[in-house]
Amino acid sequence: MKIFKRFLSKIKEKEEEQNVMFLYVKCNRCGEKIKVRIVKSTDLLYNYNKPQGDVGYTLRKEILGNKCPNLIYAYAEFDKNKKMLSLDVNGGISIKPEEYKKE
Repeated sequence: MKIFKRFLSKIKEKEEEQNVMFLYVKCNRCGEKIKVRIVKSTDLLYNYNKPQGDVGYTLRKEILGNKCPNLIYAYAEFDKNKKMLSLDVNGGISIKPEEYKKE
């Protein structure tokens, strides 16, 4: 029975890895680097306005760091396979994961 439970937990972990992505942003006001977890199944909204176009899903996220009250707004567009096509960040800038880890 333990083997079966272990097998199911590994399958669940793999599904979660495919369903989760991260955005990395830096606040314009204080310079804080923020890691934002995005769950593709719940955070992405289906684009009903243009279902035939390239954009299948959109993401609107308000991000608040720990250092200052500055809100950072992220807007992203995804294709029908949930691959990111574009990202627009207001109140901050998008950074690479390597830059986030340098702290």
